[in-house]
Amino acid sequence: MGRLSPDAALKLAKRLTQTNPRVERERIESLLDDASRSEALCGAVLLSRGNLYFTLGEYGRVLQVAAELAGREPTAGVGHNLRGVVHLERGEWTDALEAFEEALRTLPESDTVRRANVHNNLALLCWRLGELVLAAEHFKKAAAAFVAGGRPLSVGNTKNNLGMVLEEQGDSAGARALFEEAAEILADSPGYRSNVLANLAGLDEADGHFDKAEQHLHTVLAIREGMSLRRGIAGTCLGLARLSLAQGKDDVAASWLSRGRDEAEALGLKKHLADVAALEAELLAARGQWEAAYAARVRFEELQGALNREDLQRRVEASFNRAGLLEARREAERRCREASALRAAKETAEAALRTRSAFLATTSHELRGPLTVVLSMCHLLAETVSAPAQREHAALALEAAQTLTHVVDDVLDLSRLESGVIQISPAPFELRALVSQVTRMLEHIRPRSEVAVLSCVAEDVPLVVEGDVDRIRQVLMNLMTNASRYTVRGRVVLEVDTDAEGICFLVHDTGVGIPDEQIPELFEPFSRGQSRFVQSQGGTGLGLSISRRLAEALSGRLELVSTSSAGTTFSLWLPLADTEQAPQQPEQAPVQGGALRDVLVVEDDPAVQRSIVRLLRWLGHSATSAGSCADARRAMGAGRFDVVLLDLRLPDASGLDLSVEILRIPDPPRVVIISGEISHESRRLALDNGVSHVLSKPFTMTELQTVLA
Repeated sequence: MGRLSPDAALKLAKRLTQTNPRVERERIESLLDDASRSEALCGAVLLSRGNLYFTLGEYGRVLQVAAELAGREPTAGVGHNLRGVVHLERGEWTDALEAFEEALRTLPESDTVRRANVHNNLALLCWRLGELVLAAEHFKKAAAAFVAGGRPLSVGNTKNNLGMVLEEQGDSAGARALFEEAAEILADSPGYRSNVLANLAGLDEADGHFDKAEQHLHTVLAIREGMSLRRGIAGTCLGLARLSLAQGKDDVAASWLSRGRDEAEALGLKKHLADVAALEAELLAARGQWEAAYAARVRFEELQGALNREDLQRRVEASFNRAGLLEARREAERRCREASALRAAKETAEAALRTRSAFLATTSHELRGPLTVVLSMCHLLAETVSAPAQREHAALALEAAQTLTHVVDDVLDLSRLESGVIQISPAPFELRALVSQVTRMLEHIRPRSEVAVLSCVAEDVPLVVEGDVDRIRQVLMNLMTNASRYTVRGRVVLEVDTDAEGICFLVHDTGVGIPDEQIPELFEPFSRGQSRFVQSQGGTGLGLSISRRLAEALSGRLELVSTSSAGTTFSLWLPLADTEQAPQQPEQAPVQGGALRDVLVVEDDPAVQRSIVRLLRWLGHSATSAGSCADARRAMGAGRFDVVLLDLRLPDASGLDLSVEILRIPDPPRVVIISGEISHESRRLALDNGVSHVLSKPFTMTELQTVLA
């Protein structure tokens, strides 16, 4: 047999859901999977899954389906309606009302049938809350919409429900007219028609027309027996038993009662079993069997008590919602107020974040400017003095300035990470070149013959990967520097391999190690080991905290394993994807000499400006200074320059804007941005616009030589 078409599979799944969903569940879900092959049926398939789970009582899964439907624009209203049905079934009146009202707001006026379904559900909600007038209004709207949509079955069922509401209001004549009309509409749908005839039987019984009532119930029983509707059969047998008791036909009542009990016990219908106990008590009392009647009454109360605990809670809640769903609407209004408060809090938090970001940028700029002066002058002093003592003094000052620079970098990085303003800019880079660069930098920073710095890259590690090379380098340098600082002799090894999580960087050392009880604290800010040796090695205690947070920002993780007095291994896993794109060009090697340049320094801080000019002139270059964009334009109008060193923050305009202006002139000079704080977006924008390099303050003499080469 060939595979069913998506339409046929969906229709069969719906039919099986209505008839025998528990037994046919696997088949139904398989059919729905087949139907989902059609993109046009996706919404209908989701709704059918929701109906299946609802029939099975799996309300959590129904809510998942409802959320998925609500997330799709064409089916959003259907999703809200389905969510409301679950809340209605659970007795969560406020949530049900909110969902149905949202469904009406979402569904277009032209979608009459779906809007009718929502009105029908709102009517059921009002009915359960005892708001009979509102229930009747919604049932009338639903019936009219179903008529307009050409849905006779829905029209008949809605009129049947409206008739029950009118009966509860005491309008027996109006209820009978609706029941008779519904029975005629549902003539070709015996299952639905049997429900209407059962309601007519109830009216006839209340009016004392026992023969008519009995005739209706026998018709109902025949329909339900023919359709094997066993739950309905049990209820009908109990109805016939109650009718027989009302007429004094005790033996006939006992027969119907026995059959109803058998059906209810076979199906585990607790509500029907409670009704059986109540009717048995009435029958036994009619026969004068008082002790047996009392026992049956006790059994009824036990069954009914167990059944009605939850229903009692619903009725108590409903008693507080009689006046037009007042409490439900108040709850909805409260939620709206809470949502507004949350939005306001979110806006306040975002404003605070913007303020903190601006503070960080300003602080970074104001700190790095003076550091640029200190580092530049220390470099110059170290190169120009000849006396050994003076050279030693200059070297100490330079080392202290570099340490202060690292502290400022760490504090600002930690602040950015804590405020969530750190920026990740992935780009292709060559992994082995990065490893080589990190090991060379460590050898330069901490030259020590007793500690060997080694690296090992596995053969299957990709040549080029995509990631934020600057941030990865920062983490690796933190780990390698940390390992070297606490290793007196032996080795520090950077190993790179691949595993299921991506690229794994392992930093091994043969240092002092870390006691187990101290490991959890090491990744906290300003935390350091407690041993005397560790305390003697200095450091801010920020490097590992920054490294772990950067690893998380890079979608990776950082862990460590250590044995006291036997060394430590840090493991950094990063999901770096292999790429065939060309890597970024590596930085040029530092140069000792090269062509002399005419350089324009555009910097508004006088001290920074003078220090850079003096450094340039000591290197042999010609240097001219400008303190603003206007000064820079005048200087460029008066002469030609090979390179422009351009600060981003200028008093009269943005340095980025001026760089664009400079690069538009014929045969423009090279533009190098110098800044104490530049975002990755601004850096990328500057480079895309033609800027040659971006230097972060404070920069070294070697870095300055590199960009001028």
